[in-house]
Amino acid sequence: MVAELVVLSPDGRSTREVGQGARTGEIFARATWFARDLVNSPANDVHPTYLAKVASDLAKEKGLTVEVLDRAECQKLGMGAFLGVAAGSEQPPRFIHLTYAPARPRKKVAIIGKGITFDAGGLDLKSAEGMLRMKDDMSGAAAVLAVMRALPELKPAVEVHGLVAATENMPSGSAIRPGDVLKAMNGTTIEIGNTDAEGRLTAPVSSRSVRSSPDSSPTTRAWPRSSAPPPIRPASACGSCRSSTSTASSSRARSPTSTTWGRAGVAPSRPGSS
Repeated sequence: MVAELVVLSPDGRSTREVGQGARTGEIFARATWFARDLVNSPANDVHPTYLAKVASDLAKEKGLTVEVLDRAECQKLGMGAFLGVAAGSEQPPRFIHLTYAPARPRKKVAIIGKGITFDAGGLDLKSAEGMLRMKDDMSGAAAVLAVMRALPELKPAVEVHGLVAATENMPSGSAIRPGDVLKAMNGTTIEIGNTDAEGRLTAPVSSRSVRSSPDSSPTTRAWPRSSAPPPIRPASACGSCRSSTSTASSSRARSPTSTTWGRAGVAPSRPGSS
């Protein structure tokens, strides 16, 4: 831990800029530590309810607004794909929506993080080696929470919505099966080809909660469909991401013009649409 930082400026004119740069660097560093601590904590501690508590505590501490939806509220909104992933776990799912809203925002953005707090693969069970680090499958959610933590200190003139669909993906007698059909909140039906393709069911539901939920939805009531903020989805190290970028980098997923595609577990036909 650095107790004190002394920055020497080459001339007096740049002192303010150098000081501001040091303060910004500290904000970035603290956000990074915060995300790393969440990712490194064990899954028996960092479960969906815990992530929801972290989001609520952030809102109180940083002056953000927060909404947390439980299973019944998600069911009411038609989040069948998300709840299908959650069906095998004893841990209740949580849908988290944090908002940073400056007085005069120039634009709106939504950031969406994968919140699978442990991914056993469901009934299409991962190998022991493949399951070992699957507490990390909520890294996208940790990144979103870290960004939302930093925004009130950085004070950008941008309204930012942080969305996390938090659940575990576990095998049990109540888990979804290959061949099951789920209905997403936009009405799309999805046949399950592999229960370990859960990211394609939870990240899109967050995106659709921005773009296509009914006006009565507590997560979208302020957004007419035509003015919904564009979503940005930082991808955690899922198999497809790692195959193309390795474990040393992260990918950002973008939505294609049409998001209607067939089986979960079968890659979409256009690059960048997973």
